[in-house]
Amino acid sequence: MTLDKPQHLRELRDRKVAGIVAFAIGAVSFVVALVVRYPQSDPDYVALGLGALAVVATLIAAAISLFRRERAFALWPMGIALAVASLFVTWVVVAVLVLGAFALLVLILHHVL
Repeated sequence: MTLDKPQHLRELRDRKVAGIVAFAIGAVSFVVALVVRYPQSDPDYVALGLGALAVVATLIAAAISLFRRERAFALWPMGIALAVASLFVTWVVVAVLVLGAFALLVLILHHVL
């Protein structure tokens, strides 16, 4: 005789499918935008359209996660953030580089002074 696991002990992938899908779509759209759009400086409207479709797909998966009450409070917001960041991937990369250089400068000055 086997007993079923209680609701809180079921595996994560069984309980939070839509949240995981929202995060995966956002992550894939960010990586695709990073590979496709970062090396070029001219705007690529096809890639921008694909990024917009990825944002819409991520929002749909996040809404499904909310309607199913999956309690995936960390997964779908990160997926939405990554999908939106994929639209502005060049600015995100530049901002990360500037903040990293600033943090390195503060660290160096902290040890010197």
